[in-house]
Amino acid sequence: MAETKTNPMLTPILLLVAVALGAGLGYGLTTCCRTPAQAPAAPLDADRLADAVAARVAEKLAAAAPVAVADAKAPATPVEEKKPEAPATPVEEKKPETPPAPVEEKKPETSATPVEEKKPETPPVVAQPTPPPSVPTPPPAEAAALKDTSWLSRSSRYATKLGPSPAVGSDQALVKVFVISDFQCPVCKRAADGIEELFPQFKDDEVQWIFWQNPLDMHQKALPIAVASMAAFQQGKFWEFHDLMFANQWAAEPEDLSTYAQKAGVDLAKFRVDQQAPETLAKVRSDQAASEKVGARGTPSFLINGRLQVGWGSTAGIGSMVRTEIDQVKSLVSGGMSVEDAWKKRAEMNAENPEQAQVYLAHFLGGEPATR
Repeated sequence: MAETKTNPMLTPILLLVAVALGAGLGYGLTTCCRTPAQAPAAPLDADRLADAVAARVAEKLAAAAPVAVADAKAPATPVEEKKPEAPATPVEEKKPETPPAPVEEKKPETSATPVEEKKPETPPVVAQPTPPPSVPTPPPAEAAALKDTSWLSRSSRYATKLGPSPAVGSDQALVKVFVISDFQCPVCKRAADGIEELFPQFKDDEVQWIFWQNPLDMHQKALPIAVASMAAFQQGKFWEFHDLMFANQWAAEPEDLSTYAQKAGVDLAKFRVDQQAPETLAKVRSDQAASEKVGARGTPSFLINGRLQVGWGSTAGIGSMVRTEIDQVKSLVSGGMSVEDAWKKRAEMNAENPEQAQVYLAHFLGGEPATR
């Protein structure tokens, strides 16, 4: 156990305390009251006094709060020096993550290049003759002029009581074909082209083609066109006017008709006079009435030796009917019948009924005027 010693720093303090406690200790100190007299004590040594005071003080202090004084010889517990705190490690800022690089898709391996098959040698190109340059299609009016019109030299006049009708072929031909037409009828235009193809296929003594007017009331300009065509016919230019008019079918104003007539080669002054002549209109009206009576109420229609054909089938169809009729008349004529009697006989055989045959014989074959 460590020895308790007086701290040198406490000596002065203890002396002061001893003076204050002198009476209590009985060492001859003065007080205000006294106990009974005793024998004088021997004088105290200073060191002994100090020790006594120190002991007394120590007792007092121990009673209050004893303090253990560490042995001087025991080394003091070293106080651990507080080391300076190390600076905090800076927190590394988190960088945004870099997206992973796209993994390149592995392409399928290319198959080995096929060995090119050896093609057969191309035969040498033989030079072909250069085709002639194509001819541009001319306008309708010019196209009409380019058509084969060699048959025009065979044009004729078919006699009727009200005046002649335009025709191609001989009056004594075995077969008479009446072409009943309207200049504003679109189908009549196709029929006109087809009929003109047939003209060169038959001889003049085989077929006579006769144009017969039937301007339908539904076509407002059909009647004045028909009259103009007959006015051109008075100067021998019906077929030229016919082709120009069908080539420009819907341009039919009065000035247009004069233009076509002039191109056809007529004298315009006489043409205009004939247009206004009553007999010209009368002939057209008679043709129209006869057509209605025979049953040709539509256009185009055809009367082939009295056999009525309404409508246009084809060029070959009409041609076949004409050839059949030629053979029939030839058979009658070869049997001793006259051509005139053969016409009548075939008309009676071809007509749909006796009334139709009579109309044909009177107005078409006989040329009698007809009225509506």
